[in-house]
Amino acid sequence: MVKQEDQVVLHAKSGIGKSSLIKAGLLPRIRKDRSLEPVEFRLYASSSAKSRDPLSTTKEVLFANLAGGTNPDTPLDKLLPNDRSLWNQLKEIQLDRIAKDAEKAYADPPLLLIFDQFEELFTYSRQDQLAFRSQIAEAISGRMPQRYWDILSLYEGQEGPVSAEEKRLLMRPMRIKVLFAIREDRIHLLGELSDYLPAISKNWFKLDHLNAEEATRAIEAPARQPGEFATAPFTYAGDLRNNIISYLSGDYEGIESAQLQVICDAIDRKMQHDDERTATVEKIGDLENITANYYWEKIDEIKDPEQQMAARKLIEEQLIFEEAERRLTLFEGQIIDSGVSKDTLDTLIDTYLLRAEPDLRGGYNYEISHDSLIKPILEAKRERFVLERVIAQEEKEKVHAERLAKEIAENKKSRRLNIILTALLALATLTTTTSIYYYYQVDRERRRTRELLDISENFREKVEKSTENNRTSLRNSIRLHLDNAGVYLDSNDGELAKEEVGKASRAAAKLQTTDYDTEINLLRLQIDAIKE
Repeated sequence: MVKQEDQVVLHAKSGIGKSSLIKAGLLPRIRKDRSLEPVEFRLYASSSAKSRDPLSTTKEVLFANLAGGTNPDTPLDKLLPNDRSLWNQLKEIQLDRIAKDAEKAYADPPLLLIFDQFEELFTYSRQDQLAFRSQIAEAISGRMPQRYWDILSLYEGQEGPVSAEEKRLLMRPMRIKVLFAIREDRIHLLGELSDYLPAISKNWFKLDHLNAEEATRAIEAPARQPGEFATAPFTYAGDLRNNIISYLSGDYEGIESAQLQVICDAIDRKMQHDDERTATVEKIGDLENITANYYWEKIDEIKDPEQQMAARKLIEEQLIFEEAERRLTLFEGQIIDSGVSKDTLDTLIDTYLLRAEPDLRGGYNYEISHDSLIKPILEAKRERFVLERVIAQEEKEKVHAERLAKEIAENKKSRRLNIILTALLALATLTTTTSIYYYYQVDRERRRTRELLDISENFREKVEKSTENNRTSLRNSIRLHLDNAGVYLDSNDGELAKEEVGKASRAAAKLQTTDYDTEINLLRLQIDAIKE
């Protein structure tokens, strides 16, 4: 369609895979057959850190990709030297290519300007939108604008600032096509461009969710593909393929390609060192574990511990309504206020944990990318809450114990003072009544001190027992994961062994112990040996 039409609109629901279709499908094909010369654009939402006005962004991308970062000298400067329009920029590129190699330039394919996530345009002011659409329309028309004709007409019948050959080149049409990729629920906004781009509503291509048949091809074809890949070709058992389709379909009309990619990539890695070249349910196990491991793997890519925890709290506490197990949406200002940095937010987007959608008032809204992530995220939240409660309880008990110790010390000091006072009074008064009175006072303080010591000792034993129970639970968990890793190593399943070792390592970190480091490192060496 993009080869035949000058303007094409690709539209789909959010998350269906418009960008993937462009990057993994369209671009490799047209670059291979050289039928078009593609240039990709992202306008970014107004108010975002990467945004400028859309026209300036478009010019900068063209300048970097087509002009090579230089401003060529062309006949255009002789006519309107201050013209900085998009048409002028594209025409300068065309003329410069002709001047350098006319034969090659005449054979160059048409330009294809690809505007992905085009709904971002509508987050800008009406003035910015008008400037963009008017100059895009002028550029893709291919014709020389009237203002240049007006300048040339002033020299009709006489020698002008450009030669006849230069005039001929100025009138040479430019071949430019445009692809706009936009969310389906924003497609009505394209009507606002129809004053300058009336053909924008004529050629639409709708991308739907993958149906079962398409998903089957997407699962099986790449796995069978021969070539220099990390994983040798393999096949999927029918029950595993059906499980994948059923798991990702859920309550949706179809399957999102991004989530299918997550599952298939994990299976591909599991099959790298398996001699039997059929992926089965028994080998792959529970698909929810793949999603859970994916969450942990991508969270672990955030190296700053504070940012990692801030990201977890954002995802686990603010982006899910736990009672209904539903995803929630937050505006980027709310997210930045939560302590998550812009770089961390970009990481969460790039790893497909979060999805960013432009807000028509500027900026972006964010949500968890897919419902299949909800359960593992909530499980991670529960584990974190348990650990936080244990740490908080230990800290509380530590403070209580310190307070008791301080009180005991003060009572001991008070007792010593009372003993000294009693002795002095006894010496001063030498009266039996006074001596007896202070004797009972000292005895009462002694009993009170003994009671406090007993309370402190009981409390200390309780703290130690609680802490030891928690540590025993963690040690049992570590031992279980290490034993499982050994079993998987015996069966040469390096991937599952690696997962178990990772779980043991995280539990050891929570326990703050190095007792298992030697065994963990030895297992990792054995895993590496299997891979080799």
